[in-house]
This record gives sequence, C-alpha cells and structure tokens, in this order.
Amino acid sequence: MITKDPLEAKGDEDEAIAEYREALRLDRSHFRAHARLGMLLDHTDNVDGAIAEYRQAVNLNPSDASVHYRLGRALRDKGDKQAALEELHKASSLEPQNATFRDAYQKVYVEGQR
Repeated sequence: MITKDPLEAKGDEDEAIAEYREALRLDRSHFRAHARLGMLLDHTDNVDGAIAEYRQAVNLNPSDASVHYRLGRALRDKGDKQAALEELHKASSLEPQNATFRDAYQKVYVEGQR
C-alpha cells in the first residue's frame, strides 16, 4: 500500500505534486513518486497525466496490484475499457483475495458487454 506524505495529509495537493515532480526530476526510477503523483493527478482530474504516471509505476514495479488497479480505473474513466480490463484483471490476479479489485474488474467487464 502506498501511504500519503505529509504534504498530502495537510491537503496541499499542488505542493505535493511539485515535490513529486522534483523527486522524479532527480530520480526517474522512483516508484513511489510515480504512483503518488498519479494518484494526485487523478484526484485533480488530470486523467491523462495520472495514466502516464501509473504506467511508469507499473513498469518499475509490475507486481504492485494497487497501481494496476488505479491505472485500470483511470483507463476506464478515459473510456478505454479494454485496457482497463487488462489492468484490473492483473490487479485481481496479483491479489485474488481483494474484493475491491475483483469487483472493479467485474463491473468494467459487465459494462463492456452492454
């Protein structure tokens, strides 16, 4: 699980985004910075930016189910249901006991059948 940093906890999203971007300027392989930046961008309705950061995080740590889940949700929001299904399936495969991941996959699957 990826926890909030102190700036996020205070609700200073803009400052937290700037901090994560600076961290990534210094180290592009910083998994946590990509994942948290993706979450913040998603939260501020920058879905394209969130997807890009989640993809970087997945490339750095393909076994993190929560990032696959978040990427899948962002892709669904963007309207790319096929890619969303792939990511949500990966999340639920990595953590089959996680009902949230399983339910999200099933919901997008059913939406795609309509």
